[in-house]
Amino acid sequence: MTRLKLLTLMAIMALLIVLHGTVSVQATSPHVIIGKATLNGAPAPAGTIITAMVDGEKAGSSMVMGAEGKFETLIVMGPGEDITFMIGDVMAMEKVPWMQGGAMMQDLTASSANSAGLFPPHVFVGTASIDGLPAPEGTAIVALVDEKLAGSVVTGADGKFASLMVKGPGSKVTFRIASYDAAQELTWELGGLDAVHLTASSSDTAAVALKPLGDKLVRVFKFDNATKTWSFYDPREEFTEINTLSGLVSGEAYWVKVTETTTAILNGRVVSLTCARGNCWNHVVW
Repeated sequence: MTRLKLLTLMAIMALLIVLHGTVSVQATSPHVIIGKATLNGAPAPAGTIITAMVDGEKAGSSMVMGAEGKFETLIVMGPGEDITFMIGDVMAMEKVPWMQGGAMMQDLTASSANSAGLFPPHVFVGTASIDGLPAPEGTAIVALVDEKLAGSVVTGADGKFASLMVKGPGSKVTFRIASYDAAQELTWELGGLDAVHLTASSSDTAAVALKPLGDKLVRVFKFDNATKTWSFYDPREEFTEINTLSGLVSGEAYWVKVTETTTAILNGRVVSLTCARGNCWNHVVW
């Protein structure tokens, strides 16, 4: 380390000690990082934003200054375990442990190929069950990273599945077993490999199955041709006790009304629902 870099780090450490002793509202001293950012094999352009995340949550940001990819002092708040980084909107390859009052030199590298999913995914293997029973063979398992579709697989015998490759980057990984939300929520890791047992309940089926539509859902109707009757589901609280559509069945058709054109993962498939010229009803085969 050069004398100038050493003096810079010593100055930062001294500043942290002062801040830690005099600012009562800051209970935990941050971790400070200086260095250079390289994007696609060249210094990151001036003005590029460097973002630091602690355990997947944004914890600080800086900006590249000048032509050599150097970024301004990056102050990373905590506490937490690991710091990951974004150069612009691309995830950097580096990961370092967060340390209270830490100060370090750390150069960052990233390739825009990462954003195309060309870096190692997080792979999950394991089993899936619904209401305590193995998911039937051929059941779709869908993985979402930060609520965006990131991978899928189908179960084999006894609810087993292999090589669920979940693309990133991201932080939170959630799962759906058929049309049901799994109880598990995990952390996405570059090149990670984990064995999991996913569990879901079929209780309150309509609410769970239609949850991906969020506040864009207005109402769902189903016509039973055998009995010539209609059943419905309305997500508003005042309809909780009077809804007559208790669940959605694969292969059955439903009328779904939304507030605006949207795309959602329903029953393991990406479904586009439209709302145009005042007509927001969609005929959906579940």
